Amino acid sequence: MLLNNNCECFNKLILEARDKPIITLIESIRTKLMQRLAKRKDQVEKWTGLLCPKIQKKLDNATSLAHSCWPLYAGGQMYQVSCGPSSQHSVNIQEWTCSCRK
Repeated sequence: MLLNNNCECFNKLILEARDKPIITLIESIRTKLMQRLAKRKDQVEKWTGLLCPKIQKKLDNATSLAHSCWPLYAGGQMYQVSCGPSSQHSVNIQEWTCSCRK
């Protein structure tokens, strides 16, 4: 599915150059890729934080939800984290694992 979606996106990108000779086709693809990379570079230069905006938003969301979670020491490197009455997970600090699989 993912491979097919990538193929469709690429075919759309080269749609106007598909009927041209091979050298012209390759030059057109190279030009479009250069434009895309330059556009992305301009977007990256506008970032002010250490993380990209999408990841920063996910981290902020997880941080705001963390205030309702309470860790309880279970011995060794194990903790039980309660996030409400019906949500309890075991966390192993040493192995970096959690029963929630996040």
